[in-house]
Amino acid sequence: MPHAPTKDVTTTETVTDRDVTITKVIRDHDELGQHVHKEVVDKMGPGDHHTHTETTEIEKDGETVHKEVVERDAGHGTHVHKEVTDTDKNNTHVQKTVTDTDVDGKHIHEVERVTSNEQGVIKRTVTDTDGKDAHHHEELTTLEKNNSISSTQHAVDDRKVDGTTIHEELDVVKVPGATKESHRVVTDKDTKQCHVHTEAVEKLSEIEGEKEAVVDSKVVLQKGNTTTVDVLHQEVNNKNKATNHHVESDRTEKDGTSVHEIRDTVTTEKGVQKQHAVVTDKDITDGHVHTEVVTTSSKNGKEQRAVADEKVVVKRGDAVTVDEIHKEAAIREDPKLGVCAAQHMEKDRDVGGAHIHEVTDTVKVGNVAEEVRTTVTDKDISEGHIHTEKVEKISAVGDKERKVVQETVVITHGDEKTLDVVHKESVGQNERALHHVESERTEGGELVREVTDTIEINGKTHTQQVIVTEKEADDGTHTYTETVNVIEMDGDECKQTTDEKVVVCNTDTITVDETHEEVTVHKSE
Repeated sequence: MPHAPTKDVTTTETVTDRDVTITKVIRDHDELGQHVHKEVVDKMGPGDHHTHTETTEIEKDGETVHKEVVERDAGHGTHVHKEVTDTDKNNTHVQKTVTDTDVDGKHIHEVERVTSNEQGVIKRTVTDTDGKDAHHHEELTTLEKNNSISSTQHAVDDRKVDGTTIHEELDVVKVPGATKESHRVVTDKDTKQCHVHTEAVEKLSEIEGEKEAVVDSKVVLQKGNTTTVDVLHQEVNNKNKATNHHVESDRTEKDGTSVHEIRDTVTTEKGVQKQHAVVTDKDITDGHVHTEVVTTSSKNGKEQRAVADEKVVVKRGDAVTVDEIHKEAAIREDPKLGVCAAQHMEKDRDVGGAHIHEVTDTVKVGNVAEEVRTTVTDKDISEGHIHTEKVEKISAVGDKERKVVQETVVITHGDEKTLDVVHKESVGQNERALHHVESERTEGGELVREVTDTIEINGKTHTQQVIVTEKEADDGTHTYTETVNVIEMDGDECKQTTDEKVVVCNTDTITVDETHEEVTVHKSE
């Protein structure tokens, strides 16, 4: 059963001034141990302006609640609804304000809460704004304590401008001596030719004077068969500055080649490092071609380095060929030695059924230079194999050059094996050549081993040929033959020496037959 009020006093007052009429109603009443004071004010005019205000004050058990409600029409479709509630209890004052505003096609909802006591003042405001193609949400909290202010801010904004969809986020934290801020923006836009997606994040911090900024951005571009991704990362502080730039793209060329490309650049206070990678794939009439190219370069002060790797894979039917190239290069400026440079290259390829491995090393220190090139070839032949190695070495000190070339060929064919080694050296006008040939074969049941060495020095030639044969007859007789031919040429003079040894072994006897022959011939004769 409701209780009747013990006191209820109501007064009404109306004032009209020109086009404005103000009506004020005041009511005081006591009920259930609480006192309620309420004021209602209506302000009409001018025109379609109207303000309705309700103020209520309640006192009970040492707690005071003050509430104000305002409804206002400000013309041109502007409408404001506001509620303010003040509560005092236990030396703590809390004020809560709720505001709804409709203006220019937008609706703004704001809630503010302020708490005050001996510990300080906490203020928190939450705002939501809704409009055409736009929404904004923001939260702001501040703390005032001991003459210092701390705050946190969080905001999210979604809007559409000229066909571009924009999503934005902001976070800020501030405390005495430190600040942290994060700002993120994401956009999307469609045009007749392409789609563009961007992301940008900026983070700022300052702690006791130490500042740091980190920026990340990303751009994705889709145009026809091409997709490009551009990523940038940058860090800056009081001591260092670093930037990472990453670009990635996918596209299809007019000839049907699929291309995937990546670029990375890292920049610091010490230097710059770059990497570029390209991968392609293409279908051909009877197969497929795949290529990979990776290049890395760096610069640190007066030193530069570069590394490149290239790979080509061709598939035709069941046949697959792989070509690979590896390159390394370095260059540095030395205050005493001057320019110092080094280069290393490795190449693997398949040509006409042969696999070729090539290595080139070049070193230069001041006026001293050296280049070494090694080529190794392997090829399978009918009933055999051919293996070749060629080493070219060129060294120079100033204008003096020394060149060394050595080529080795190993041929295996059935039971026959041949080793052919050519070694040549030249220093200025002086030349020296060494030719070494070894072979082993079986002819008509006879084992033949042959070794030939030729030395040529400044026009003088020395050749030694050793032929060894071994044969075993059906009756057990073993015949061993050793022939040594030595030929020396010096200008017009040619000297030839032949030594032959024949050893025959049978069941009961051993026979040795040796001959020696020398012949000297002059060309003038």
